[in-house]
Amino acid sequence: MKIVSVRLIAVLIILLNGCAISYSQNWSEVIEGKTFDKGLSLSGKENVLIKNCQITNPNGSIGLELSKCKNVRIENCVIRNVGNETMSDYVSGSLFPKDSADYPQKRGKFHSSGILLNNSSNITISKCEITDIFGRGLLVEGDVWENAQNIVIDSCRIAYIYDDGMLFTVSYKGGESEMTTKLTFKGGRITNNLIHDIGLGTSQLPFARHGMYLKARDVLVEGNTIYNCFYGQGISLRNAGIIRNNKVWNCYAGLCIAYWAQTNVEGSSKTVVIEGNQCRQDYKIDFRMRHISFLNKNHNAELPMISVAYNQGTLNDYIEKFIIRNNTCIANQDYLTNTPLIGGIGALKPYQSVKVENNNFYDNRNVKKYYDNIPFDTKTAMQLVANWQLKNFETSLLQESKWPNDRKIWAWTNGVLYTGMFEMAKATNDSIYWNFLKNIGERQNWKLGPNVYHADDMCVGQLYAGLAQRFNKPSMITPTIERLKFIMANPKTTSLDFTVPHNQERWSWCDALFMAPTVFAKVGKITGDKSYFKFLDKEFWTTYDTLYNKKDSLFFRDTRYKSMKEANGENVYWARGNGWVIGGLCTVIDNLPKNHPTKRKYIQLYKEMMIRIANLQDEKGFWHPSLLDAASFPMPETSASSFFTYGLAWGINRGYIDRKTYEPITQKAWSALVSAIHPDGKLGWVQEIGADPKGVSFDDTEVYGVGAFLLAGSEMLKLK
Repeated sequence: MKIVSVRLIAVLIILLNGCAISYSQNWSEVIEGKTFDKGLSLSGKENVLIKNCQITNPNGSIGLELSKCKNVRIENCVIRNVGNETMSDYVSGSLFPKDSADYPQKRGKFHSSGILLNNSSNITISKCEITDIFGRGLLVEGDVWENAQNIVIDSCRIAYIYDDGMLFTVSYKGGESEMTTKLTFKGGRITNNLIHDIGLGTSQLPFARHGMYLKARDVLVEGNTIYNCFYGQGISLRNAGIIRNNKVWNCYAGLCIAYWAQTNVEGSSKTVVIEGNQCRQDYKIDFRMRHISFLNKNHNAELPMISVAYNQGTLNDYIEKFIIRNNTCIANQDYLTNTPLIGGIGALKPYQSVKVENNNFYDNRNVKKYYDNIPFDTKTAMQLVANWQLKNFETSLLQESKWPNDRKIWAWTNGVLYTGMFEMAKATNDSIYWNFLKNIGERQNWKLGPNVYHADDMCVGQLYAGLAQRFNKPSMITPTIERLKFIMANPKTTSLDFTVPHNQERWSWCDALFMAPTVFAKVGKITGDKSYFKFLDKEFWTTYDTLYNKKDSLFFRDTRYKSMKEANGENVYWARGNGWVIGGLCTVIDNLPKNHPTKRKYIQLYKEMMIRIANLQDEKGFWHPSLLDAASFPMPETSASSFFTYGLAWGINRGYIDRKTYEPITQKAWSALVSAIHPDGKLGWVQEIGADPKGVSFDDTEVYGVGAFLLAGSEMLKLK
């Protein structure tokens, strides 16, 4: 598929770059060095050269008009001062409101234009200046019965324009439906132009004004500089094409580059590439476009710098290949605080046609947000995050910590990562993940952490058990079995009161329910020895009796928090702490024998907690560091959100919770998680090592957050 994709894009690039028009040098007519103060109009002409002319028309609506012409070159001409303020009513469309019966037929007739190309083909406009136009700088139009193709606009300056800088559209014969399915323009090239100060008219128009509005198919837009679009988008593409290496700054509607899928257009390559562009917003933008209600509800209404929208259906109805890569987005600190810099794409399905990669962000806002939702398929999102972590794994072992052992290769932090990586390896069967995991075991000689009784030091045993079963090598869990047997033969009876010495020799904090019971359950399943389940039951339900609040269906982190309150007076329930419990329950239930006497009890606990937790999801799909005080901790937290997403998808896949009720919550949660991925694959919003709710930022990450994310992804892959 990758080869096919590359070939499709390569063919499109060749087609677009190769659409330079071959003109006859034997011009049938040459218009050179002349001045026209009432405009210039040509109809039905072929093989014409217009060069070094000065064209104005202050009392008329058109500077230069070509109607049904072919093979015309316009070079080094100045077109300026077309139309005047008395025409503003016509330009704004107020004479014919959008709901008027006359609107489709008469809207186009009353717009002033610096240059109008009507049903004309093989036209080149080069090194021209189009300025001070009380309408559109350049209007290219055609009807659905005649071709208008191969339009080249190169190295021109279009500035101080009342309406759109450049508009490619169609006449309104045949109605909207036929118009959109038979877009006539194809093979256009718009290159190396300077377009600025667009949309100088009033802000009361019922439609937007753009630097470029291209209702055309397979157009190349490359090397242009566009800035100061006062009431619209810099570049608005309505069908297939390439938008490449442009600089687009300060579009006051917020959108620098917008793709809007119009419909399934006849003859389209169905490929869109947006690459290598620089988008920048220097000013605060409070504006919301009046016609935003016409957008599909999945389009992000906060108007990001690069955006995708569509009319109906899904993106694949219009486009087979869509790539957004190597773009740079620069945001001033006042730019739309909660707006993603690339948006409107996350809710689209299916994702297979969309690739977003290697985009760079310079976000000077307090709350950084790069994407709303990255439109990756689940496996691609998992690979992006997993590969970033592999690349940075050795560095993470060297990080400073208040608890030095928490960075060791055998530490619980990495143990959680390994459980997620194990599921990643199963999902892809990629040797890079299997080799990484086997190397961990070999480096550690398959040993657990040094603290015999501490649950955290057992967590890595989940990896050993999984690998032993996967590769049928019992020796991989021999040290783990020896440790567990010693603990069962010499059990501790210390109180679970967290203020009592040596309390952590038992499972006295809720995190422990992910770290240790999971290892006992896995080893019990592999060996068939029921003594592991018996010990697991005794210790797990002792922790349950100590820390679980039946009224709230949530766990306190440890006994210290049972008397604490949040700022709003609610109990302190740490999101990740309850995430540990959910993750642990999923693994324990999966490994207990079907007829195990307490299995139903574990399942019932899972259901109680999951129902409660699902109701605490925020509107964007996240959970916060504190489950009951989001006001004090308004930021998302992805390690907890990942465990909850994992738990939801896991329960749906096994039939423990109702699919109809909980799948929308689960999909929303996964989309939220994917939005926390940095462009390079780093997973953000992961709260640092701790024991209770704390603040977190988009730049914060930890290995256990990645592990939980991969666990969630592994169950999302199974969600059918």
